Amino acid sequence: MTIAVCIWVPEGIVLASESRQVYKNEKQNYRIASEFGQKVFQLSAGVGGITYGKAYISRKNIHSLTEEFKTTSKASGKDLDKASVGELAQLVGEFLQNKLNDEMKSGSEQTAQPTSLILGGYEKEINKIFEVSLPGPSIIEISTSAKFWAVWRGQTDVITRLLKGYDPRIGRLSWFQPSNSNELEKLSYIINFDTMTLQDAIDFAIFLIKTTIDMQRFSDGIMLDPGDIPGTGGPIDIAVIRPNKCFKWVQRKELRGETVSKLRQTRERFEILAPVQSKQG
Repeated sequence: MTIAVCIWVPEGIVLASESRQVYKNEKQNYRIASEFGQKVFQLSAGVGGITYGKAYISRKNIHSLTEEFKTTSKASGKDLDKASVGELAQLVGEFLQNKLNDEMKSGSEQTAQPTSLILGGYEKEINKIFEVSLPGPSIIEISTSAKFWAVWRGQTDVITRLLKGYDPRIGRLSWFQPSNSNELEKLSYIINFDTMTLQDAIDFAIFLIKTTIDMQRFSDGIMLDPGDIPGTGGPIDIAVIRPNKCFKWVQRKELRGETVSKLRQTRERFEILAPVQSKQG
């Protein structure tokens, strides 16, 4: 489960996501698999993406598979840096679909579970955002409806409530009529993406992701659908892409060793200071 955010503004594109991965065990209970899943990735010098949905295909996470895609493409003589965003969407979509087909043939999965990517980059200084959905692959350009905009995918109920003014599950209420939809749109906040700087877009992405994480932390679903799980969490990874400039990480979790506890730090500090203090005494 994921909250993935892509925002495109005049100065560039922001790709952001948290890091939690969950799974169902043999008792069909949800478990946290990791707080360090890599959901933001780079495909070429100027194209990056985020993933949501099924985290693994053939026991490899999507980030590992995109790295394999780049290695395989290079070995076959393909220059991904020269490919357009749309061409990359098609190529990586077909690569992942083949992996999904292999998984199905091996019998490790009974049905193809959906997974998706959002890819962003520039073509002649024009932002291009594509969504790749599997099984398929189905490839749709989602940046054509508005010059500057944002999309969020995964567990989107918190963000939708916040920005749209209502929960997307409102349609399950007995009194709700589809004809009310147009009226509900009037509750949406007005967000001026065309006046945002790239830093504003980064801050906005962090705000949306952190709000989702915190709301899931303090809630247990809604009265209509109780017993939800905190499917988002862990560090937030952020990358940006600017017109005529390369993909750049803004913040990214890194591998690390053992973290020294505060208690140990305090003890070591006391042991260092104690001899000095005794001499002064």
